[in-house]
Amino acid sequence: MYSDDAIVGKTLDGTIETWNKGAELLYGYSAEEVIGKSISIIIPKDRQDELKNFLEKIARGERVEHHQTQRLRKDGTTVDVSVSLSPIRDRAGVICGAAAIARDITLQKEIESELQASNAGLVAKVEELKRLNDLMIDREVKMAELKGEIKSLESENGEPKR
Repeated sequence: MYSDDAIVGKTLDGTIETWNKGAELLYGYSAEEVIGKSISIIIPKDRQDELKNFLEKIARGERVEHHQTQRLRKDGTTVDVSVSLSPIRDRAGVICGAAAIARDITLQKEIESELQASNAGLVAKVEELKRLNDLMIDREVKMAELKGEIKSLESENGEPKR
């Protein structure tokens, strides 16, 4: 069976034990290149604490659900992913590793960014419309005040009303 998602099995110290075709496509490494190596090869340097925290949670029997983060590809580029991790137990029920499923969310992130930019543009336009509306209201108030002053001056000077 084939999955587009990267599915990786690792020990509690982070050693890669299984690596599917989805992981090969997502990260650019073949299974032969990574099995037996540390999963840290796909973790950016500024996210190494994340790996430690995840492995500690797994060792306690906890799961990690849909954590959005970044990972490194073989070519050194980063990829936005959603990662879920679950403990792997041996026949005796003892936690011996972790199964990780990662999904490329690059397109989702790009769409979110475009939506945020679009939303910011709309907010700016609404603010400008409010400002223009306030100017129009101020103009109307001043016009009404001027008309009142003109009428008052006309009455004081006995000029005919129009």
